[in-house]
Amino acid sequence: RILAVLAGAALLVSFVETMLTPALPALQTFFSNAPYTTIAWILTAYLLVGVASIPVVTRLGDVYGKQRILTLTLAVYAAAIVLAPLSPFLGAAVGLDRAHSLYLLIAARGLQGIGLSMFPLALAMVAEEFPPERIAPAQGLVAAMFAVGSAFGLVGGSYLIQSFGWPTAYAAMILPAVALPILVRRGLPEGRRGTREPVDYPSAG
Repeated sequence: RILAVLAGAALLVSFVETMLTPALPALQTFFSNAPYTTIAWILTAYLLVGVASIPVVTRLGDVYGKQRILTLTLAVYAAAIVLAPLSPFLGAAVGLDRAHSLYLLIAARGLQGIGLSMFPLALAMVAEEFPPERIAPAQGLVAAMFAVGSAFGLVGGSYLIQSFGWPTAYAAMILPAVALPILVRRGLPEGRRGTREPVDYPSAG
């Protein structure tokens, strides 16, 4: 069960990471032909936040428990998944035109970037919970799901977006994204915690 939950999380996060990549031209049209340099931030914001959050979240997992921090990380990720397809509607609600509501999508994508930090947490949880002879195969499966999700996101995501539009494709991810932190909280052991020393955030980043 532990491995199934962690592999499923890796599959979903990596799928959503690449899902919008082939859809950038369609997104540019949707957001009133916004400059491509601005559209590119849909990908850039995700990666920047993801890379910056990995050392901090990993350190927090060592201190407060990996299951607890993974649950919190995936809860934030799920909230961002919910916000992303709502960005044009939220923008309209506060008086933004479609071109400027793009920034709400970029913000949601940035928040989703924290999901990338689940990978080192997942691999560390495998190392904690599995016997030595099973660690390498289990970590290999989690890594494989990351690769499969990334590849499938490019192909399947493109199909979903072309067939149903990007908000609908995103909305289809909401249920599994919301389920993940619940499954982690209920299905994974709490694990070991380190000493609760203050986290040195500048050094962690």
